[in-house]
Amino acid sequence: MRPTVSVIVAAYNIAAYVGKAIDSAIAQTEGSFELLVIDDGSSDGTVDVVKSYRDSRLRLVVNEWNLGASRARNRIIAEAQGTWLAILDGDDWWAPDRLAKLLDAASATHADLVADNWYLIEDDASRAWSTWLNSEARRVVTAPTVVGAADFVRFELGGSKPMMRRDFLERHGLWFDPALRYAHDFALFLQCIRRGARFVLIPDAYYYYRSRPGALTGQKIAQFEEILTILDGLSDELDVLQDRKLAGALDQYRRDILKWIAYYRVAGPLKDGEWWQGLNALARDPSMAAVLLKRVPDVLRARLSRWT
Repeated sequence: MRPTVSVIVAAYNIAAYVGKAIDSAIAQTEGSFELLVIDDGSSDGTVDVVKSYRDSRLRLVVNEWNLGASRARNRIIAEAQGTWLAILDGDDWWAPDRLAKLLDAASATHADLVADNWYLIEDDASRAWSTWLNSEARRVVTAPTVVGAADFVRFELGGSKPMMRRDFLERHGLWFDPALRYAHDFALFLQCIRRGARFVLIPDAYYYYRSRPGALTGQKIAQFEEILTILDGLSDELDVLQDRKLAGALDQYRRDILKWIAYYRVAGPLKDGEWWQGLNALARDPSMAAVLLKRVPDVLRARLSRWT
């Protein structure tokens, strides 16, 4: 019998974290799933951790060298048997009833993709300091909501991990873009909506997004620059030109991303103790001083979450 859900985990050098991700998948109250873990050429003990599990629903595939998250996911998705695909990053984890809640919501709303809110938690913290919709996105969602392309952009849902109907992706020939290193989620989910997918967002959070130490400022900037490239490519698309709401959302998102890039060019060096470089960046864009001050409460809340 085919499983209801194929859980897809791409792992790369996360031996210290992948066990918690696997444990959270195995602990799901919804039992009809397969757990497909693809190790993307890790050089640490990630493969050994995965091999230590004896659950019959788990299958490990090992890439001989690192292909990147998009190619790794696409390889394992091609072998998936489930009606639904659920992406779980190998350093994150789920609440035990996440799959059950998403399946219930998908059934009630006839969704092609169904996403939940997600918790924001610092590495080694005892509890999450907030959720995406409450903190970063600052959007009020009180009931299952069908999200169109414009609202997907406005809510900044590229970081969500929706459960996706596999046959929708197959019918439309949709995959994670292997040319993208950081923004592949944003690109695929938005493309699904533009192809007619019914994307449903529920307000409750069942996904735990871990903020790991040592995240490089350059990587964050590179992620934003990839999104800018995607947005620039969309600007001449016919459906965008004909949808003023979507065009406006994309334009506002572009302006926001440019601000984030400027922010990280200031905040990153300051955080790393490279004061001269950070102050030089601030001198080039004095408006970042206000942005830095605005971020202070969220940064403090995240730090306090480690101690409570």
